[in-house]
Amino acid sequence: MNVHSNCPPDAMKLSHIATVAIMCVSAACSATAIGLVAQQFFVERSASDVVVDTAIVERMESVADAINYVSDDKRQALLTAYGYSSRQSFDDALMQQRGDLNRALSRRATELAKGDERLAAVLAACAFASVVSIVGALALCGTRSRRRMSGAVASA
Repeated sequence: MNVHSNCPPDAMKLSHIATVAIMCVSAACSATAIGLVAQQFFVERSASDVVVDTAIVERMESVADAINYVSDDKRQALLTAYGYSSRQSFDDALMQQRGDLNRALSRRATELAKGDERLAAVLAACAFASVVSIVGALALCGTRSRRRMSGAVASA
């Protein structure tokens, strides 16, 4: 039996086990946070699609504006210069390109939302790891101070 403690030996062991478990949870949260942070460094592929599709749509809209301002006899020549057989084929291509841009914007928004979710998870894991580390440190300090106090009481 432990002479320096008022607690049975099993209770002290249980507190050590609890403290070690708390510290293990903290380490697991830290490892999880590191894994989530690593995912943030992957190349974002959707941004380039948005830039390219935006440039194409803007240029096609400029051509569409120009087509509206040229005379009828020059309109077909302008469409042919850009590779379109008629105004309808140009309008169809413009609508298709706008659809591509909308899909690229949607993919980009989804990618950004996932990044925000990962960042929130990283912050939560880091905060939890910090709190658990503090609790573990306080538990270790409390165990050590209880030992000193019980040793002082036993010697008195």
